[in-house]
Amino acid sequence: MKVFDNFHAFADRFNRLIHITQALLVLGAFIIGCALLANTSMPRSRSTTLILVYSIKSVFFLLYQYLTTHKQRFMRWASLKANFILDTFDCLLWFTAFIIMCMGGGRCVGSSCALMGVAATVALLLCFTYFVTAVGINWPKWRASKKISQQSVV
Repeated sequence: MKVFDNFHAFADRFNRLIHITQALLVLGAFIIGCALLANTSMPRSRSTTLILVYSIKSVFFLLYQYLTTHKQRFMRWASLKANFILDTFDCLLWFTAFIIMCMGGGRCVGSSCALMGVAATVALLLCFTYFVTAVGINWPKWRASKKISQQSVV
C-alpha cells in the first residue's frame, strides 16, 4: 500500500505518544462511562453503558500490547498480527460507540446531554488514534515481518 508509506514513517515516530494518548482517552472514557451510569436524569440503556464496557475492553488490549512489547516475561506471547487485529477491532468498536452515543443523544435530558456529547467526542478520538496505530504502525510492521520470514525460508 504505497499510500501509507509516508504515514507509517510519521506514525512510527510518535508511537509512544499515541499509546499514551490512547491510555489517557480510555481512562477518560471510563470516567465518563461511570458518570453516565451515575446520572439519574436518563434511564440506563445501551448508549449509557456501552462506553464503560468498551473502555474496560480497551484497557485489556492496551495492557496486552504494553506487556508483550516491553516486559521480557510476556514477550513470548507477542504477535504483530495480534496487535494489528486488536487495534483494528478497537477502531471499529469505538466507531460503533460513537454512532450509538449519537443515536442515544436524541432522548437525553439535562446534564446527560453534555455527557453524551463528551462521550461521543472521546469515542471518535479513540477511533482515530486506533486507526493511526492499526494502519500507520502495526500493519506495516506485520507486513515487513512476513516478508523477512518468507525470504529466509526460500
